[in-house]
Amino acid sequence: MLLLIVVALLDAVDDAVGGWHWPAVAFAVVDAVLTVFGSVWLLSVAQQRLDRRYRWGPLLSRSAYGAFMLQALFLLGFAIALRPVGLPAEIKALVVAIAGVTCSFAAAWLLITRAPGLSRVL
Repeated sequence: MLLLIVVALLDAVDDAVGGWHWPAVAFAVVDAVLTVFGSVWLLSVAQQRLDRRYRWGPLLSRSAYGAFMLQALFLLGFAIALRPVGLPAEIKALVVAIAGVTCSFAAAWLLITRAPGLSRVL
């Protein structure tokens, strides 16, 4: 971001957003490095600080892969269902995220515990 601000102050924004210019190369390199190492750093912080054990942890961890497999169905379903609702997009996104994740884990848990053949796959 600092590099982009400097480029904007130099009035070279068009050069920085793409093309065969040094500002574009510099911005792409800095962005890629920050994206990769920022994600790894955030994961490390989460692993160090969020290491509490909850009673529902094993239940959720057992359903995690199934929830991952089912998430698109629920997220797209809720997004399509909320499309005609006259709420701001931010509220719809929050509802879709919370409902989608909750329903994905619930459906995965039900499939794992109630469907004998699927428990080996999920």
